[in-house]
Amino acid sequence: MSSFRFVRLVLAVVALAMMATPTLAADPQPQAPVDPPSVAAPAVVPNVDINQAELQAGVTFAAPVDGATVAPAPAERPLSPMMIEIEAALAASDAAVAALAQQATQVSDEASKQAIMVQIAEQKQAAEFTILGIQANHARSRGDEALAARIEADIALIKNPPAPVAQTATRPLPADGR
Repeated sequence: MSSFRFVRLVLAVVALAMMATPTLAADPQPQAPVDPPSVAAPAVVPNVDINQAELQAGVTFAAPVDGATVAPAPAERPLSPMMIEIEAALAASDAAVAALAQQATQVSDEASKQAIMVQIAEQKQAAEFTILGIQANHARSRGDEALAARIEADIALIKNPPAPVAQTATRPLPADGR
């Protein structure tokens, strides 16, 4: 039960931080309105001779700067096996959360909605543990046993946080004796 309270506390802190971010990022100085650009004449398109074969091969045109040459666009790298597993876990979790959210819209009493919201939070936390487990498994398969053990220890610590330790030092009495 205490781990559930800890998770709720963490989720509340994250939610507050996310709500405060747009406020903190906002520019405190008022800005004057900007006039929209005039639509008087369309811009002249320069006559650029680009080879069609280069376009199909992924070469992009950029004006050379200080003798630099035009470089081909970087090819998109395929996902690693670990990322494929993580993407699948996230997709499954997102589908489960969406189903629960849909279910929440169909109930009328607040107690049922609250219970469904708790299930959504539990589903999201389970997805995080699944992702950490995937990372630990892949670390172990790469031979990085230390990283795998550290990830698993972190999971265990999150699931079973240590009990708070009582203060052992005695506090001094106030100067006025109260």
